Amino acid sequence: MPRRPPTPAALLKRGTISALEARVLAHMRAGIYDEERLTRSLFGLPRGTLIASSWQAAAAFAPVLQGRATEALAVAMLNQRGMLLGEPVILTTGSRAATVFDPAQILHHVLTKGGGECASFIVAHNHPSGNTTPSWEDITATKKMQAAAAAVRLNLHDSLVIVDGGGFSSLAELGHMAPVPLV
Repeated sequence: MPRRPPTPAALLKRGTISALEARVLAHMRAGIYDEERLTRSLFGLPRGTLIASSWQAAAAFAPVLQGRATEALAVAMLNQRGMLLGEPVILTTGSRAATVFDPAQILHHVLTKGGGECASFIVAHNHPSGNTTPSWEDITATKKMQAAAAAVRLNLHDSLVIVDGGGFSSLAELGHMAPVPLV
């Protein structure tokens, strides 16, 4: 009996291929060859996409944060109409259980890279453990970030916890942030 080739997940776990290569292989095995659909699925949502819900925000961050062995924090900037100004950018990486969540560093990035177009932003970090529950540190850092953003007339719309497999939690939806409408 012929041996079956290893799955993309098995190759990723062994370190034979990268997370992006594993996603490409998984999509090819699933028969997804449509270039636009494959690109959106692999690389998130394109610039100009309206982010009107937490699941849309999670879809933008997933390609950047899923499949990582250590925690990382990323930011996505939005214009005044709630549209993405580009793909999310990783600002910090940490250990398996923590990453740096520095409001000054995040605001510096948003204010310098937003090009005057950025009116609001969303932050997200991953939990390699697979647990979507935000920690006390996640909640505290988000509240500090929201206050710092308000001080410079920016809106922090949401803070997400992303895990592999498509799971996420929204600190805004869980009531840990002052309400700010997404659009």
